[in-house]
Amino acid sequence: MPTETATPVAKTPAKPKSYTNWKAFEQAKLVPVIISCEGYKPVHGADMSCHSKLLFKGEALRRHFEGDHGGGFRFHLKTSDGKQSQLWQELADIGLEAHDFRCDNCDKQLRFHPSAIIPHMKAHGGKTRRVYPGGVFNLTLSMAKPESALLDEDESNED
Repeated sequence: MPTETATPVAKTPAKPKSYTNWKAFEQAKLVPVIISCEGYKPVHGADMSCHSKLLFKGEALRRHFEGDHGGGFRFHLKTSDGKQSQLWQELADIGLEAHDFRCDNCDKQLRFHPSAIIPHMKAHGGKTRRVYPGGVFNLTLSMAKPESALLDEDESNED
């Protein structure tokens, strides 16, 4: 009777819970100073937000957008003095997705990459002629898969 040897099964990497690259904020060494419930144009036509300031907890943000506030948030960020925020990992672990990410000063849509975020931490203008301090970003959050990730995935599967 032949003996069977156990063949090691290669572990497949765990699929990320979030398509949004929340690590970009950690890599840019940014931490939250204020997070508030804020609708913003052009994404939010009507402002259903409550303008409350929120705790820096992923679960607090998830519960807040589920309360029909529109899903818009304003993040005031600063460069860290060494200690990183746990918020970015919590957002990834929960599976929270960003459907829009833009600089509040100039209204430019940004990528989730440190090289795209860091220039907007400096004072600049754009929406108005006035120059405002940087570090203020608008995000729309949801648990649904972002459209751009869906389009990228669909295009790669068409081969």
